[in-house]
Amino acid sequence: MTEEELLQKDMVVKAIKEEFAANNINVKSILLFGSRAKGASKPDSDWDFLVVVDREIERRDRLNIVGRIRHRLAEAFIDVDVIVKSEESYLEQSKNVGYVTYYAAKEGILL
Repeated sequence: MTEEELLQKDMVVKAIKEEFAANNINVKSILLFGSRAKGASKPDSDWDFLVVVDREIERRDRLNIVGRIRHRLAEAFIDVDVIVKSEESYLEQSKNVGYVTYYAAKEGILL
């Protein structure tokens, strides 16, 4: 990763941690996956993150948190996709090729 990409990654991780903490949700792990994790990104590639949290979150709350993260990063011109899974869902879905969680777990980089 270039220095700029490392700075962007750090900004994303900080935003994720802060937004979940503001909602009293414990982030257990963050995985970077997709083209950026594989080293195959292009200048206009987005960032793909899977966030594992300590408990299930209602859909509405999850969408609000992810929306705030995306809005915050859009101000810095960082395009990000954030998938949120509880520990239980992550463990189940990471073993099933029918879920993006499987590929994030297999190919992703733990941050």
